[in-house]
Amino acid sequence: MKKIILPVVAAVFLSLGAVFLVYRGIPQEDQAFKTSEKIDFYIMSSKKIIGFERTDKGVNKRSEDKVKLGEQTATHNLQPDSKNNHFFLFEDFTPGPFPSGPQTVVSLDIEKGSLSKAEYPEGPITGAGFDGKFYYPMTSQPGGGSVHKYDKSKTLKKQFRFPDKADNVMPAAASDGKYLYVLNNVTNEGDEYTRNHLVTFDTKNLEKVDERLIANASPKIANSEGFMDLKLIRNKFYLTNRGNRLKSNPYEPTPQDKLVILDKDSLARKEVSLGQNEPHKIAVSNDEKTLAISHANDGFAPSMIISFYDIDTQKISHLELKESFMENNSTEDMLINIDFDREGKVWILTWKNLLVYDLVKEEKIFGLDLEKYDLEYAHLLALKK
Repeated sequence: MKKIILPVVAAVFLSLGAVFLVYRGIPQEDQAFKTSEKIDFYIMSSKKIIGFERTDKGVNKRSEDKVKLGEQTATHNLQPDSKNNHFFLFEDFTPGPFPSGPQTVVSLDIEKGSLSKAEYPEGPITGAGFDGKFYYPMTSQPGGGSVHKYDKSKTLKKQFRFPDKADNVMPAAASDGKYLYVLNNVTNEGDEYTRNHLVTFDTKNLEKVDERLIANASPKIANSEGFMDLKLIRNKFYLTNRGNRLKSNPYEPTPQDKLVILDKDSLARKEVSLGQNEPHKIAVSNDEKTLAISHANDGFAPSMIISFYDIDTQKISHLELKESFMENNSTEDMLINIDFDREGKVWILTWKNLLVYDLVKEEKIFGLDLEKYDLEYAHLLALKK
């Protein structure tokens, strides 16, 4: 492996490993849970899934079912993906000091009340795409990564393997239905530095149709920008950049606070400073006008700050999840995932809390202490759309 890519890959794997907890004999059979037209959202932990109805005064619990996911296995470094009320949630790698395959993924269909698990033998999954019909897990390996196409029944349909002369780290993907766009941090044989590429695949056959270099913001950067998430909205790509490496010191990452916006056709680049370092996962409002961006969290320094970006006005705002917003003021809390409902309200899940927030009025609507429902260390908020 090249001397520059080694710390990059190690940093990605160690970052992932920091939030991957112990694997404990997880069953692979499908599991069922109750559904109802009155249920507006579900919260799932490793032990149970509870359905709630939204009311004027808060919520009513409508269902509760036991699930078997293993204890505290979900990773929150990788964004749960969803479309048409179908959710995918990453789980952990097998035990060991470094991530290794196989890895499992939970598939949750809240329309059918079905929960299933798929084991992906290819190795560490560092990113994925989902277009509502097919799921595209991506593995990052020294000496060739790979992209795979699975249907909802967990059947492998297609796969693409990069040449074994290249090291690949693929953190995220986006799809417009016809094409899958993959972020790839790659080092080809003989390269001095890593490069950030956007690779385009035909989703039908998973054939590579294009691969383009994402130009750096400065010639001082050693082409090792830490892109973490990717969203495609109309004709623009939105990427979070948590850090880069300078040619003058390529072994030490420099934290960044950038949202990077790329033109879909030309990859012309614009950067927005969010005012908070290490942006990570992106959630998109239903009208595709607002981005909610979490910031890097791990087991050592969890971040409880969310940045909001208005695409039309380019306005940036922040929400710090202070004690006054939380029903459970635990010091061991962590931001898990963010979503928007049909009215544009922001739904925020942490290990110990659910918070619903009005971004326009800048006020809390309601909250839940998940410990009261035995849902602490929650894995997923599944909001019905």
